[in-house]
Parts: sequence; C-alpha cells; structure tokens
Amino acid sequence: MVLANTTVFPVGSRCASQPCQNGGRCFDLSLADAYYCSCSYPYTGFHCHIQVWECPPPFWGVRTPEMIPQCYAYSSDRALRYSCRCYMPVTSNLSTLALNNCHDKNQLFVANCNGEKEIGAVPFTNKAYYICTRKGVVSLKPCWLNHLWNNTLKKCVPENI
Repeated sequence: MVLANTTVFPVGSRCASQPCQNGGRCFDLSLADAYYCSCSYPYTGFHCHIQVWECPPPFWGVRTPEMIPQCYAYSSDRALRYSCRCYMPVTSNLSTLALNNCHDKNQLFVANCNGEKEIGAVPFTNKAYYICTRKGVVSLKPCWLNHLWNNTLKKCVPENI
C-alpha cells in the first residue's frame, strides 16, 4: 500500500476533496481505494471532526486522604463534556459518581449495583446513565449529542422527541 501526502493531490485522489477537517492530514491509500485522516490533538474521528474535551482545572475536586477524584473527558459527539468519579479509599472501597465536584455531597451518586437495577438514570443529569458492571462497579455513560436519557425506555432518545 502506498501512502501519499502532498499539498496538491493528483486528479482522482481520494484526498483531492480535502475530507480531513481541523488541520487533519490526508493520506491517499491508493491500493485500497480509500484515504486516511491523521488527526492532530484534540481532534479525532474519521474526518477529524470530533473534538476531545479536556477536563477543567481542578475545581472538580482536590485529592485528599478521604477522597480521590478522577475526571473523565468525553468527545464533542457526546452530551456531556466530562464527569468525575470519586474514590473513598479510607472509609470504604466505595466509588461514587459526580458531575463536577467530588467534595459537594449534593453532587455525589452511588448506584445500588447489588440490587435489581443494572442500568438507570443519574440524578444530577439527564444527559447520561449508569451501568452496573461486574463486581458492583458503576460506569457512567454519556448520551450522544442532542440526546437525553429516558429512564422509562432505558435508553437515550433525541432531545426533540
């Protein structure tokens, strides 16, 4: 397979239409009748059209012996930019979810993964849902952009419906 990346692409090149966005570089994969976009951070996706958000400065929580916050950034095709998971190693092995601040008790959420619910609504946002995984670990999943969680249907649905 031959890779070609030049400023001016020959007639018939898949890169001639400049499919890569946001400064992505196009590579013509002539033997495969395809192209590949090499994206620069913070962009990703087939055409470098999806931005990866960064976690904000540490206003989402400061590490203490009682609480260890971790921020999870999402991409621009998701309804949430980021979320936080808060670990409490001293008091228990409990892991909670927070929207943006591990030290605000009103923003913490612990799903009952030992109960019957394996998937459901997150109380601090309708743009995400939780999933209980093996061994009672909770995972927060954001809906796609312009979608909201419907707890009755147990899935993300378009906002305008």
